Amino acid sequence: MNVRPQPHVDDAAFACLGSGTEMMVIGTQPYWREITLSDGRQGWIAKKFIEPSSTPDIPSAGAPIPANAFLEIHFVDVGQGDAIWIHTFDDGIDGNGRFEGYNVVIDGGPYSS
Repeated sequence: MNVRPQPHVDDAAFACLGSGTEMMVIGTQPYWREITLSDGRQGWIAKKFIEPSSTPDIPSAGAPIPANAFLEIHFVDVGQGDAIWIHTFDDGIDGNGRFEGYNVVIDGGPYSS
């Protein structure tokens, strides 16, 4: 797995990690995770190549929603009916199923009323 200085495939890898290497995730961007290597260097790896070594804590249904957990809602007129784009909050915990940072697009289409 290539480790890159920035979360872009165009950036040259400065390290390569073998299968089963454990690391600490310290940051997230869509499709990427920022990690700290055992020697202290930091870099980015593609999210699709990693697996959590432990199951994250899943908040109970009654757990309070963080104050910064908000939805971004955009209404877009694309000329053939309105569309709605909703971006949900991402808490940075992979796989907890609660706040995963989803994008939802609802396209009204040309014949919606």
